[in-house]
Amino acid sequence: MSITPGHKAEVLNRLTRARICGLNVSVMRAILYRINPQQGVAFCWFREYGKDCSRSERTVQRTIQVACARGFLLRAYREGAPVLWCPQLMDMEPVEAVKRANTLSAQHFGRQQDAIANLAKLASPPSDAPPPHLELGPRDRAEVPAFPPIVASSLAPISASNLAPELTQSKSPVSGRFQKAVNSRPTPKPPRAYATHQAHELARRLARLCGHGESYNWPEAWRLHAPRIVQGWLDAGWPVDVIVGTVHAVRARYSSAGNESVRYFERPIGRAIAALNESSFTQQKIEQGGRR
Repeated sequence: MSITPGHKAEVLNRLTRARICGLNVSVMRAILYRINPQQGVAFCWFREYGKDCSRSERTVQRTIQVACARGFLLRAYREGAPVLWCPQLMDMEPVEAVKRANTLSAQHFGRQQDAIANLAKLASPPSDAPPPHLELGPRDRAEVPAFPPIVASSLAPISASNLAPELTQSKSPVSGRFQKAVNSRPTPKPPRAYATHQAHELARRLARLCGHGESYNWPEAWRLHAPRIVQGWLDAGWPVDVIVGTVHAVRARYSSAGNESVRYFERPIGRAIAALNESSFTQQKIEQGGRR
């Protein structure tokens, strides 16, 4: 079954007559245009939909949120841009939608690789073509400029001591217990380009703890970077319960903590995990000493 432009026009006319508050018809037209006719899914970033209809990314987020709440669109998260599909055009399960989006993405990436290979073939000359003539110097000896002779005594003596820099052992400004605590503190992984469904859900949970509500009401730093930052925490193996508990404790102490960015909680979470690791290490040492 293939989706025709007439089917998309019928859904768009139904949305226009409904006059739903918060649902932008131009954004819905851009999303329906991006839906693949054979697979029935669209998997672009929200800013791409905004460029198609000249709307802001926040308007796109609000429209998708309202459309998903009313049942006009369904959404599934994956490694990359989320997958959107219209159940009135082609209904499917979230797992099937993600599989179809990944298939289309792989096909698109394969076509890009083929195009790059074809361009490389066109840019490279054939093997039987004669090499280009390169003029490496003057044609006549008279054109060669005369340089004064180089005197060996005028050269500065070169030794290994002059070439190699002197290595000095740098002294650390921290020492003792404080140095041990700093070195043992876990560090998150670098943020990925894409975030998983688990990272998105955890970011939404943390945003609710900070009082931000739905994603289209988040501050700019939360909308653009929060899922990828949380993904770095998960990649480093930080437990979810420790992350949520630390954020809840910090917010209980400082009501304005993390309002601008979720990265505010990175150091408190690292300290909590370091303390947890140190306590477990101490307990293990005590148990080993008791066995002896």
